[in-house]
Amino acid sequence: MKNTLFLLLLLCGKGLLAQSPDSVRAALQLDSLLRESQSLTGKLKFENALQLTEQAEQLALQHFGAISIPMAQCKQAHGRVLHQWSKLEEAEFFYQEAIRIREAAQGKENAEYASSLTTLAILYRALGEYEQAESLYLEARDIRARVLGKNHTEYAGSLNNLGNIYRIMGEYDKAEPLYLEALEIRIKTIGKEHTDYATVLNNLARLYREKGDYAKSAPLNREALDIWERVKGKENIDYAWGLAGLANLNLAAGHLDEAELLQLEAKDIRERVLGKDHPDYAGSLEFLGNLYLIKGDHAAAEKFIQECIDVRGRILGKDHPLYAKILDTKGNLYRKTGAWDQAEVVYREALGIWSKVFGKNHGEYANTLGNLAMLYHKKGDYKQAGQFYQEQLSCQWYLIGKSAEYSSENELNAYIRLFQSAMEHYYAYALRQQQDTLSSAAYDNALFLNGLLLENSRLLSRALLEADSNTQKIYEQWQGCHRRLAKRYARPIAERKKIAEVEAEAEAYEKQLLRSLPVFRQTRKPPKWQQLQARLKRGEAAIEFIHFRWYTPNPTDSICYAALLIRPEYPAPKMIPLFEEKQLRAWLNSPDDAPSDYYNELYTLPVQGFQVAQAVRPTLYELIWKPLEKDLAGVTNLYLAPAGLLHRVNMGAIPFHPDSLVMDRYRLNPLGSTRQLLSANESSYPRQDAILFGGIRFDMDTTAIFSALEQQHTGDLADRGLVYSEEATDPGAQEWPYIKYTEKEVKALEPLLHAAGFATEMRTGYEATEEAFKWLGTQGRSPRIIHLATHGFFFPEPKAETDTEINEKETGFKTSTNPLIRSGLLFAGANYAWKTGKPIKKGMDNGILTAYEISHLNLTGTELVTLSACETGLGDIKGSEGVYGLQRGFRIAGAKYQIMSLWPVPDAQTKELMTIFYTRWLQDKQDIPDAFRAAQQEMRERYQDPYFWAAFLLVE
Repeated sequence: MKNTLFLLLLLCGKGLLAQSPDSVRAALQLDSLLRESQSLTGKLKFENALQLTEQAEQLALQHFGAISIPMAQCKQAHGRVLHQWSKLEEAEFFYQEAIRIREAAQGKENAEYASSLTTLAILYRALGEYEQAESLYLEARDIRARVLGKNHTEYAGSLNNLGNIYRIMGEYDKAEPLYLEALEIRIKTIGKEHTDYATVLNNLARLYREKGDYAKSAPLNREALDIWERVKGKENIDYAWGLAGLANLNLAAGHLDEAELLQLEAKDIRERVLGKDHPDYAGSLEFLGNLYLIKGDHAAAEKFIQECIDVRGRILGKDHPLYAKILDTKGNLYRKTGAWDQAEVVYREALGIWSKVFGKNHGEYANTLGNLAMLYHKKGDYKQAGQFYQEQLSCQWYLIGKSAEYSSENELNAYIRLFQSAMEHYYAYALRQQQDTLSSAAYDNALFLNGLLLENSRLLSRALLEADSNTQKIYEQWQGCHRRLAKRYARPIAERKKIAEVEAEAEAYEKQLLRSLPVFRQTRKPPKWQQLQARLKRGEAAIEFIHFRWYTPNPTDSICYAALLIRPEYPAPKMIPLFEEKQLRAWLNSPDDAPSDYYNELYTLPVQGFQVAQAVRPTLYELIWKPLEKDLAGVTNLYLAPAGLLHRVNMGAIPFHPDSLVMDRYRLNPLGSTRQLLSANESSYPRQDAILFGGIRFDMDTTAIFSALEQQHTGDLADRGLVYSEEATDPGAQEWPYIKYTEKEVKALEPLLHAAGFATEMRTGYEATEEAFKWLGTQGRSPRIIHLATHGFFFPEPKAETDTEINEKETGFKTSTNPLIRSGLLFAGANYAWKTGKPIKKGMDNGILTAYEISHLNLTGTELVTLSACETGLGDIKGSEGVYGLQRGFRIAGAKYQIMSLWPVPDAQTKELMTIFYTRWLQDKQDIPDAFRAAQQEMRERYQDPYFWAAFLLVE
């Protein structure tokens, strides 16, 4: 009825009805024919449908002429039947005719012309002609903006269509904003209970899935599926798309049986609604072929793969990217069944298609490169395997670097995980082959990837210091979100509300900042090992430790560690195998009742009488350092970046002789990444000021704490967060005791600092508030020295299998999925929040400063943060990013050096070490690294047991 009414109105507008009394009757008859044709198309009776459209064309020609709006509608209907019949190239002619006729009869500035452009663009997208589709979509969008306005659902449709093109082309930075804008418009115009809204949701879910962000994809996919089921039922192609999306998410999660059931249901719907000669049906075939290949059912996989090849070759042609996709899957089948020559043929054919359609900087091209590399690896053609592995690596650097320009930290982390397996394949291959070109690329990969998220966060912090006022406003909104989140994360599980919403808001602001800052719009070249080598002097070396799953190229359950080592005189980096992770883990089991005995054993060689018993268990030195001895001969100054479990080891405290340690042999400089040596690092610290926290009272004395806050004048800071009403949690929670030596420690340090010309502020008792710490850096540069003598905490990640058993009244410091919440420092009055889950007074901070909160402070004026507290060096270890704990928080905040601990150290010995260190630095004028080494050496002389001195690390 809508088309009939529209046709009649147009005819009236042209005055045609007055000239032809039969025009109304002809228009109604025309509409009836086209409606019946559409119905027959839905029943897959394409020949009958075409007969009706041809009758309609004759009727339009007879009554309205060859150049008329009715004729344009008939041509478009004709093309649509052929399109649904998968006769795509034939459909193109009729769509083009519809556009030509409509332009001549009606002009371009109307919504109908834009719809005709869109229909042809959809066809070009199906044909893999993405640039032509993009051009038409852009033209249609602009017409709709002028004719309908930007708050119209059809304009939103244009945005959605463009998002699809950019997603397919891998231009995710363009696609996401378009999807989000389309969603906003459709919420305003048609509401959420509409299939068009669900369509955009599903496309956005697919974008996030392709970027590896499954946590964001899944709820959107499910919401779209539920809308389609409620509004349209299950027997439609939209519902099948929703099922297919969920199947992909289950496959990514390793839930193969669930994925199989979902995709089989989608396939059956597509077969009934679309028939077997349709790209959507072929999509189900491809998925199932890949699924059965993963399951090891090669016969079933071959059946589905071959059927998909036949369908796509017939309806899309053999130069289409979807044809390349199934060829890639066919190559995997050949490779796994030993048909290596056939695999090579189809992989190379797929690679050629990817290159032609998308170019060489696309994820699919990189994936096929990896498949070819693994094939040649299996065949023993190591020259070609190495070439393809290296080309894949370069492509991945490009893709990750591009993503870093616009992705939030969480999004970039998810995207990097997509490439983890491929990079581990490369490391395993390079370690096995021991070739200069391979080890060089391995070092370049470590330089590029290790700590990339941390570098992005620090780059963002530095860029914001010079941002314009508009960007600063966005920054304040972003920080406001994080303050709200910090409060909510700390709450007991039962009381956490709207965290997901605030996280999404914070992420949106973060991405706005990235897009608005010029530094993120500039292409950053990945660093090269030669640049690092040029910085090294004679007698120096740099090591990037790496850990990765071992591939043969088949995956194993072994996690291997290796060292990538550079010396000034080496022609290329060396890649040196070290140990398996299970060997190191055997040493790092947590101590039970006697931590001092455990740590003393860890950093002491076994006595002679026990050597036979210990022989089956290599020492830490034998695991980590002995394989490096030959290449470190003559080295005195060593820069090293730990990886994996090595973050939990004091590398210098490892003995190689009963009386000698590694730190006696080398001047060790621990770094987050040896990439730090490439930074100018010309930071100056002109201010001679320090703040010392110690002797903190953790129990509650509201009068004393309120008085301290009034003296601090930090009311504005406390008011930045929202005020929440919180209820008490389990009152049986532990308390943090007063540490008597910490007050003596800071009082002993104060005269040393004064003598060195430092203006010193000391905060003890109830004056050592969290608010006082957060005030640092808000009124200019942060102090050059921050010394924190207090309790620190780190709780390991909650076990997935026991999550259901977690007490819902437990605070977030123990149960959060965010490791930066499970690591922190204690300030005045902290025990109240630790036990109850709420601050002493609404609007105040709770006395528990998490690494998450620290990461959002500005401590760029701070040269040294001393964490004279327990286990401040611990945290979750995350892939190539290292430790997620206090050290990450302070690094993001901008502090240069940090002193922190790996285990609880007795109070008195901690005070001694800190006093010695500051004396060596401030009085003896040693630099910070040398002063720290001298302090540890003096403590070794005073205390034989490593337990008393080896816990502390200096990291830069």
